[in-house]
Amino acid sequence: MKKFLSIFLFITFILCTNLYYSYSIIVNAENQSIEILLDGIDTRPSSKIIGEFNSEGNTIELWHYSGKYWSYKNLIIEDEVLDNDLRNSEKLEKAINEEITFEIPIEQALYNKIKELTKIKIVCSSTLKSQTSENIPITDLFYNKPTIVLKDNKLYFKAKPKLHFYTKTTYEDIIGDIFSVNIPIVDPDYGHNSYAIWKRTAKNDLGATDSYFDKADPYAWAPAESFLIAPAQ
Repeated sequence: MKKFLSIFLFITFILCTNLYYSYSIIVNAENQSIEILLDGIDTRPSSKIIGEFNSEGNTIELWHYSGKYWSYKNLIIEDEVLDNDLRNSEKLEKAINEEITFEIPIEQALYNKIKELTKIKIVCSSTLKSQTSENIPITDLFYNKPTIVLKDNKLYFKAKPKLHFYTKTTYEDIIGDIFSVNIPIVDPDYGHNSYAIWKRTAKNDLGATDSYFDKADPYAWAPAESFLIAPAQ
């Protein structure tokens, strides 16, 4: 069995002109000065907003195999490197130890406006909400400020992500049994687990499904119409 963890990141970018003006008439994006601001941390600029858009569907996928190792892109992380402590998200973050880059397309009209500016402020915020409908700050999603590059009609967002596991209850507690590995539960405010079963003798996918998990009731079953599966089922 493979355990799949998907961390969903939703970022809102607000691009606005600076109050200062450059002496240059035309400046390419490659030569721009970009200041990154984090919503809730930095003061929002009072200058004119020239564009705003959402970037949804960005995910980080980590697969865990019954062979006792994680797979992330081309990186293999053996469980023993993590001291077999799979539920410790910080150890996994350190083992991955890299920033991720999201390529976000920009509409042509907006990009044309941006590339004429020499000074830009980009305000990054999160549109994620918890199960209790509370806003999740962008500082819960990434370490430090991201690096942003505007080029070729795209915004390249690069940052080191934070992983979030739910640790108050374990799979073993829920099902009343013991596994050979400590399966982590992804905090549902930030993503979900998925499960897939493959044949050892052939590359056939026997089935896959996403998970349902309610932090208010870890023993709850998934709603029948959701086609999801909860740890208790």
